[in-house]
Amino acid sequence: MLYANRNLPFSVQQNGFALMPVILAVLIMGALIGVGLTLVGPRVKREKYNQTNNTITAAVQAVTSWSVANGRLPDSLEFPAVIRNIDDAWRKSLVYVYDNNLASSSTGSTCGRQTTNITSGTTVNIAFLVVSGGDDYTVDSTPNTSGQYNGNVTASPNDIVRQVTLKELKNKAGCYAETLGRLRIINNELPQACIGQPYTAILYAEGGVPFSGGGNYKWCLKNSPGWLTSIPNTLSCPSTSDCSSLGTEASSQWSQANNIQLSGTPTANGNFPITVLVRDNNDNNPGSSGDNCAQQVFSIAVTACP
Repeated sequence: MLYANRNLPFSVQQNGFALMPVILAVLIMGALIGVGLTLVGPRVKREKYNQTNNTITAAVQAVTSWSVANGRLPDSLEFPAVIRNIDDAWRKSLVYVYDNNLASSSTGSTCGRQTTNITSGTTVNIAFLVVSGGDDYTVDSTPNTSGQYNGNVTASPNDIVRQVTLKELKNKAGCYAETLGRLRIINNELPQACIGQPYTAILYAEGGVPFSGGGNYKWCLKNSPGWLTSIPNTLSCPSTSDCSSLGTEASSQWSQANNIQLSGTPTANGNFPITVLVRDNNDNNPGSSGDNCAQQVFSIAVTACP
């Protein structure tokens, strides 16, 4: 209980009682404000992360759509114009990490590639990533030590990261159909031949990642009839080689040229099968079998012509 001090004037006692509700109200308001701050802080942070996630998702979709339309990824100079919002919720620019080969029309289109130079942890063949530094304003995910957008990217848990693999990008672009940029043999069939008359046919290819010199592709023939020859010589392809087991680009197996010319003089009628394989320079490594490959089986019909 509170007792008035009888030695004080009545007016002083009255003022003391009047201040008590004000003090209690201030204490209660301070406690409520403190509780509110502890609740609002995490909520604001969560909202910023959600906003940044949405921004990155929109950026990934924009880059993917642009890539499908143009057959390659945008480079770092084109990236800001491709996406609608370049900043995250903390007003820091998003970081765009991409494979340089996929952004250059001279090194092959998206559909012409099978591998990339970017990995992240156990995920390989990454086409591109979009990264935000999060609430510490710093992108902790690092490219390789040279600072180039190639190599092993270490994703930090402090960052907000979205990555798109080459397979995902090629699926969006429809690269597993007859899409521009996909390595393929142009010929659908070979002309007929006549017994005892000279025969000539030329095979062409397009797409993939052509060699920079010495011919765009490397060729190999198998199951060829004995009367057939080719320029350049591509008749040494092992019978076990196909697009599922290419082997290395040994000169004894593969001949490099833009196209190949078949010629010869058949001596008997019949249908003569021939299997044609063509590979590109996707892996840029003669000792590897990671190239794009196209394979097609033809039949040369030989008849007794007038």
